[in-house]
Amino acid sequence: MKANTMKRKMHAGEAVVGAELALGCPVVGEMFSLAGFDFVQVDMQHGMWTDDAALQAFHHICLGAATPSVRVAGNDYAAIGRVLDRGALSVIVPMVNSPEEAEAAAQAVRYPPRGRRSSGAPTGYLSYGEDYGDAANDEICLMVQIETKEAVASAHEILNVEGVDGCMIGPSDLGKSLGPGVDKAAQARMQLQVRDICLELGRFPGIAAGGEEAEQHLRDGFLFVLAAGDYGFVTGGASDTLRWLGEVRSSLR
Repeated sequence: MKANTMKRKMHAGEAVVGAELALGCPVVGEMFSLAGFDFVQVDMQHGMWTDDAALQAFHHICLGAATPSVRVAGNDYAAIGRVLDRGALSVIVPMVNSPEEAEAAAQAVRYPPRGRRSSGAPTGYLSYGEDYGDAANDEICLMVQIETKEAVASAHEILNVEGVDGCMIGPSDLGKSLGPGVDKAAQARMQLQVRDICLELGRFPGIAAGGEEAEQHLRDGFLFVLAAGDYGFVTGGASDTLRWLGEVRSSLR
């Protein structure tokens, strides 16, 4: 089976950086993959994706070196199986708040005897080889999202579940969970606490970020950093161009 290079790098202690697809355009996944991101994540929780478009996106991502990743809409057995059957090699499950919820996600991702995933993944076999069924349990990466104060409190038990490879902290939702007037320093300490639990248990510590925050997270030892996305690239690029052109037009008056 084609190796999950993202997972191999993290096992070797190398940090990986990814970009998110939210706007529903599969070909952008190819552009991000060819640009050099380690993984490209299709956001089916908040993004504008249908099943068919996600399938196309996974195929486009595979035209470059990036690992095709997906954030599913929820911790749903059937939905997780469908994205895996379509070719995702990394699955991020949002709002995992207990070891029982982590166990449900792991069971959906792994084939028996390590889980309950149903066999029958034609795209997996076509994309990754005839040994897909034998190798998928090891190559697929399951990251659960730690993004509430309840999840942080149970992080050790959640991340100790067999079949969970690591976590992706969601700073925005974690901040909302902590309530109005959240102490940013206290939240940062919580994020580092989860990182330390990951490292203690041999799991991959991950976090969603952007810009300079992504740089700091890499310096802090996070191995899985979602650093950018198509929405930000488009709006940021448009704003930068308009600002530059506005300065030019002002100089001509």
